[in-house]
Amino acid sequence: STQSTGNEILRKIAYEQFVSQGNVCVNPYMELKVRRTHLLQDTLRQIQLYENYPHVLKKPLKVIFEGEEGYDAGGVQKEFFLLLMRELLSPDYGMFTVDPESRFIWFSTFGFENEANYRLIGVLCVCKMKLVISLRGKL
Repeated sequence: STQSTGNEILRKIAYEQFVSQGNVCVNPYMELKVRRTHLLQDTLRQIQLYENYPHVLKKPLKVIFEGEEGYDAGGVQKEFFLLLMRELLSPDYGMFTVDPESRFIWFSTFGFENEANYRLIGVLCVCKMKLVISLRGKL
């Protein structure tokens, strides 16, 4: 459930802060546990929880699709960002608009109810850029 996932994240963060005071890193990743059916909502909620802990936002991203087994060696992240961007850029969501002539995508003046979510989307874009840079270094 959404509440238990939020509580689980807060427990992880609190434990990590406690242990990190002794310079021990418990989890080297920023984990996002998301449901495919609520991908955008789960992602934004968890990123918002992590915003109060900037050291967590600096960690490499690890994505877990709830109810699915799988090792994230990059493929899960790629699928996550593909699905997430598809949802964000959807006209149904209303956050962005497409210019019919140039086909450029720009911020919509309508729709998106919470300006803070634009900042959260920026955090996700930075996570994506870090993934691309790390993958290029491995090629």
